[in-house]
Amino acid sequence: MTIKRPRIVCLCGSTRFYDAFVLAAYRETMAGRIVLSVAFAPDVSADGHGESIGCTPEEKAMLDELHLARIDISDEILVLNVDGYVGPSTETEIAYAIGMGRGVRFLEKDAGERYLQDKSHRLGTLVAAFAAKAAGMKQPPAMATGAYPCTWCKDPHFADECPLRPYRQIET
Repeated sequence: MTIKRPRIVCLCGSTRFYDAFVLAAYRETMAGRIVLSVAFAPDVSADGHGESIGCTPEEKAMLDELHLARIDISDEILVLNVDGYVGPSTETEIAYAIGMGRGVRFLEKDAGERYLQDKSHRLGTLVAAFAAKAAGMKQPPAMATGAYPCTWCKDPHFADECPLRPYRQIET
């Protein structure tokens, strides 16, 4: 007997809405999906990004990159856009998921559709960079024209290869 592998969904969104993560994890699990979620929620105390418990900006960046690895092993992401909110880390996760060919669903579907329409140019830029990197390219072809500059220094290379990047690389 062969067991069909359930779909794997990665929850994305601001951890300031931690209750939404808990509820979504329950609902997705009860729908027969494997759920990947944040393991640490530095925003729970509403103090920013965990500064009061010692979470540095560098550690926050590392947690963001770790979440991208969760997206790598998922089939789709569920964006927990509570009250329509999508922050910068979640925006990066959406673009990464699209660039890696993962499905994207939104908790609040109408707000999600509006978000995709409003941010289509910005997301397209990020998606192109992630897709090109996944394909083994040094940079997206459009970078030669300056269409996809690094987010840190505006030079035509991937942001995670930028010497001005304000957080450390994850060693593999």
